[in-house]
Amino acid sequence: MDIKNFLTLFGPVGYLLFTVSILLGVIFIERLITLYSQPFVSRRKLKQVIGHINQKDKNKASGIIKTLNQQSQDWILPFMNLPRELAEEEANVSLHQKRQKLLRPLMWLNLFAVISPMIGLLGTIWSMSHSFSALAKSMNGEGLQNMILYLSEAMFATAFGILLALLSLCALYMLRQKAEIYLSKCEQAINQVSLAIAYGDYRGK
Repeated sequence: MDIKNFLTLFGPVGYLLFTVSILLGVIFIERLITLYSQPFVSRRKLKQVIGHINQKDKNKASGIIKTLNQQSQDWILPFMNLPRELAEEEANVSLHQKRQKLLRPLMWLNLFAVISPMIGLLGTIWSMSHSFSALAKSMNGEGLQNMILYLSEAMFATAFGILLALLSLCALYMLRQKAEIYLSKCEQAINQVSLAIAYGDYRGK
């Protein structure tokens, strides 16, 4: 069964299933590119920053921070210029905004996982109505044969809907895991800087 026959067989429902599959692919690719293009904090430079903080040389630490990507600067540099509690609050707000930006579009994948089987079932019912119509018009062997053919093809809509739901769930799980791993690494870097400053303040008392 080619795409044209599939879309024709299930009427508007076939076009809706095809649209959902295209949107699913587009969202998955866009989110994957977005996640892999996110800037990371250099571990080597982070260790240098923490080393300078431990040596109470915040000027050198700030100089290294300014060589990082803009996002890392926005998250770490406030610890050099603001009180630690205020810098932590600012970092938490920034992390929350980043989490929303990365995870909110994934809600569409969750929606597709829920509605795809329903759309597929609707397509099956649509096709079955044609099979019963064909049987009503012809009660001979040819009509029965056509009905069986329609019923076998009708199952494709349900199967396609379930397949889309499974793909949506797999994509949602994979992208969410990658996003959480990335955010966890960013949060760990911020906490290391905050802890180094807190430890330096403690030793300075």
